[in-house]
Amino acid sequence: MSKRKKNALISVYNKDGIVEFAKRLILLGYRIFSSGGTADMLKKAGIKVTNVSRLVGGGAILGHRVVTISRELHAGLLANKFSEADMLELQSLGLRVFDLVCVDCYPLKQEIAKPNATFEMVIEKTDIGGPLILRSAIKGDRIALCDSRDRMEVIEWLEAGQPDELTFIRTLAAKAETYVADYVLTSAMYRGSGKYYGFIGEKVCDVRYGENPQQKSAGLFKTFNADNDSLALYNFKQIAGEFGYVNFTDLDRMLQTITHIMAGYHKNHLWHNMGMNELDLPCVALGVKHGNCCGAAIASTPIQALADMLDGNLLSIFGGAIITNFPITKELASMISYFHSGSVRRIMDVVVAPSITEDAQTILNRKDAACKMAVNPALSLLGPNCLSKEPLMRKVRGGFLVQQNYDFVLDLNAASLKRYGDDFAPAGQTRIDMVLASAICATSNSNTITLVKNGKLIGNGVGQQDRKECCELAVKRADDADHSTKRAVACSDSFFPFPDGPKILIQAGVKTILSLSGSLKDNLTIDLCKKENVSLIMMPNAEARMFFNH
Repeated sequence: MSKRKKNALISVYNKDGIVEFAKRLILLGYRIFSSGGTADMLKKAGIKVTNVSRLVGGGAILGHRVVTISRELHAGLLANKFSEADMLELQSLGLRVFDLVCVDCYPLKQEIAKPNATFEMVIEKTDIGGPLILRSAIKGDRIALCDSRDRMEVIEWLEAGQPDELTFIRTLAAKAETYVADYVLTSAMYRGSGKYYGFIGEKVCDVRYGENPQQKSAGLFKTFNADNDSLALYNFKQIAGEFGYVNFTDLDRMLQTITHIMAGYHKNHLWHNMGMNELDLPCVALGVKHGNCCGAAIASTPIQALADMLDGNLLSIFGGAIITNFPITKELASMISYFHSGSVRRIMDVVVAPSITEDAQTILNRKDAACKMAVNPALSLLGPNCLSKEPLMRKVRGGFLVQQNYDFVLDLNAASLKRYGDDFAPAGQTRIDMVLASAICATSNSNTITLVKNGKLIGNGVGQQDRKECCELAVKRADDADHSTKRAVACSDSFFPFPDGPKILIQAGVKTILSLSGSLKDNLTIDLCKKENVSLIMMPNAEARMFFNH
């Protein structure tokens, strides 16, 4: 058989750069076939295009719902190019062999997400021809392009002489299969009205092992074809060491806490209480062990925030993880390593910030890059909508659970808040401390009691089986770290079933308790706080319970 000219089929919704892509294919000896709006665009750009209708016996029908769904086109994708019998059969039928397809689908997810979307609108935007073409191209070992970001890479590969051809083509094929699977899953979830649920992952990096060395890890995956989230873990650039499974889970937990703090800052206009203007952002620093804050602070300067965070618990922070919303400089790295530690260097497991200077990295570095560091400029821009909106999924035996993300943010002006005891509304530093305590408490392992004073976490009683022990632990942690609990703010992640917990807090000098209503014995806690002139702020359990990470 004589050498034939190669054919490319282009039919795309995302037309950015498609003219240049087609021109480069022509220079590589390809003939271009297309349809609809893509064909019109290419023709207007002066590109010679053959309309697919010439191959399939007519133009689009049924309101453009049937264009490329034909045996003539799919035969050209499914035929074995190395089979003389297949080639002769196509030739006898007057059919073309296609070598490359560049196809994407109508944006189904965006259509479903529209507030006014109707079933008819979604069905109209459900692509059939695109997925069919891609799957035929995949089965026929053709070059199958579904992502506009891959177009120039394919051109460069073709221009380089198609090295390692089979591997390259099958890598593209796997992506196209995933693209189609995600598209079909989106349709199934919509049509199923909640009965079906799932997601597709794309590996971002390998992870050496799981939570423990004996547990194998498949790696870190990002949600395939999802809207880009600047705070997604894959957008953090690792600049030192290699993150492990626990490091990634700690980072995810730290993001929950720092975004809750910043969301609370914006919702409650705390710039007024911090002597800042509306456009200013506070400095926030967190120190974490096993996902729970052992140190946390909000301040107007990086030095103050870092000093208060470290001072929160100088013992627990050793070997822990740190995240800030401000750059780590040489001076701040020295603080992390030596603040209140004398001549003994404090080592860290993880440091994450918007940026970390090279001289700071040198100070923080450990043998074998044991101090893992990552940067993400988005940390310095945490606005009022920085909370993650993605549903949370948890694997359980035989399936998985799905729930709304943790999106409760304390609103000190909410009509549902009830105040007892001290008649004065929270003001000044108390407002700041309440927001900080609420954000930490809401993102710590339940049950939790959190103590905050002067913008600094002084005691976090987490993961206890009863609320009284949480209070005892929070006070003990504060005492052990030489913090005064006088006039501190306490936050509970649920209601007090008995007044024994509040009694412990009041005896320690706590003057403001943020809790929830819903206990049959709320009146006992209310009466105690009134008697002791302690401010008790209660939120309805149904709207503000802060259980976390069960």
